[in-house]
Amino acid sequence: MANNLLNDEPVRKTKLLFGLQLEELLNEVSTLYQDEARLVETMNALYGQTKAYAESFGALKKKGKNNS
Repeated sequence: MANNLLNDEPVRKTKLLFGLQLEELLNEVSTLYQDEARLVETMNALYGQTKAYAESFGALKKKGKNNS
């Protein structure tokens, strides 16, 4: 569940989770926070995705000849 959410389009989405989906996500998050190596790997991956998005579309985008 968590990997599916992380691999989705890099934009904010609202998704309501109930029942088994919610339990699965909470268990994954709890397990992740108890495994420091996996947590560091996930946080680094998220940072990389965020930085790449910012460089392509956001605040870190370099202005080119065709950009204002």
